[in-house]
Amino acid sequence: MTNTEESIEHIIQSFIGAEPEQCDTIKNYLILAVNTSTAATEAAFLLYSRSRF
Repeated sequence: MTNTEESIEHIIQSFIGAEPEQCDTIKNYLILAVNTSTAATEAAFLLYSRSRF
């Protein structure tokens, strides 16, 4: 587990109050959301930059 994953797990346990077995599921959803958001931002930037030239 990376430091980022440990930090995410700590945040989930501390602030959300999730049980340890729930942390993996919540962590995976958070990572998926970040990856999706990043991909959407990159796609929007690509479309914007292509439309300008």
